[in-house]
Amino acid sequence: MIDSPQDRFSERPRFDGCRSNVVEPTRLLTVREAAHRLALGRSTLYNLMDRGALPYVKIGRARRIPSGEIERLVRDSLVVRDSGALPA
Repeated sequence: MIDSPQDRFSERPRFDGCRSNVVEPTRLLTVREAAHRLALGRSTLYNLMDRGALPYVKIGRARRIPSGEIERLVRDSLVVRDSGALPA
């Protein structure tokens, strides 16, 4: 008896879209991709990395920026002003 393709593949675990028990790998961005996300120039990103304000991963000569560090930079740079306060 010949198995149908459905029978052969039905025993495989299926991905249902739920990743509750799977750790999402960190997405590494190129400097160009990170600059595009932040709407900044690449030289500005290199300056941020050289000053230590933006951590990066160095692989050979290439620099890669973890996507979480982009989010952290934005969160830490957020300026909130109280509109009701008068300047001193």
